[in-house]
Amino acid sequence: MLQTERFRLGVVLSPVLSFITSSVTEDDVQRDAIEARRFIGGQVLSDYSLAKNLNAGMHYLYSRGIEESTFRNMHFIRFTTRLSNIAVLDEWTVTLNSQVYYLRIDEKEGAYFSPSAVLAKRGFPFSLSAMINRAFRTDVPGDTFLWSASVIYSY
Repeated sequence: MLQTERFRLGVVLSPVLSFITSSVTEDDVQRDAIEARRFIGGQVLSDYSLAKNLNAGMHYLYSRGIEESTFRNMHFIRFTTRLSNIAVLDEWTVTLNSQVYYLRIDEKEGAYFSPSAVLAKRGFPFSLSAMINRAFRTDVPGDTFLWSASVIYSY
């Protein structure tokens, strides 16, 4: 990892396992089995501090599927911004994150936008988080709009 006061750059190479349930037949009996799919992956991550509470970054991830039954090449690139610890009330803060990303899995691709927010009280272990994920355009299978809300416990 390369790190200065305002900039960080990291490179990661790793094996990855993904597990799925599939049907197998043994001695003429069909049953479910857990199958491991293997990938090799690498990523480059960067983050730059523009101001005290404002960061911007980029993340590139490549993954190569080893088995023929899975995808062969996946490219993921995202650009992020984070505005953190914005005082909103006495001891309450908000952190706003946004990311625009591109995903390509073999011949299918899509572009997406995903903002999120975290509301926290200083010195209190619980916080609230909400995020949405919206596709600009995509032919990657899956929902084009997702959202979630969470209660986070930090100890």
